[in-house]
Amino acid sequence: MKFKTRCWNCGAEHDMVEDVGQAPDNGDISFCFDCGAFAIFDDTFPDAIRKPTPSEKFKINHDEELARVLIAWQNVMRRKQKR
Repeated sequence: MKFKTRCWNCGAEHDMVEDVGQAPDNGDISFCFDCGAFAIFDDTFPDAIRKPTPSEKFKINHDEELARVLIAWQNVMRRKQKR
């Protein structure tokens, strides 16, 4: 199952959400590969994701695995800029 989401921060449309046994649950974390923003899946929003609340942002900012995701994305973006 694929479906589209739109980043709350930059408006980029993504269709890379894949079903691995089930669709994302409300509250699951998403990541925009265009701008590097984290988002929260929420099927009550038209674009299926929303900006994190302050408490969700706090949890995201203190999650080591998500920090590694952001660092990896930043490294890829730096390499692309050097080309």
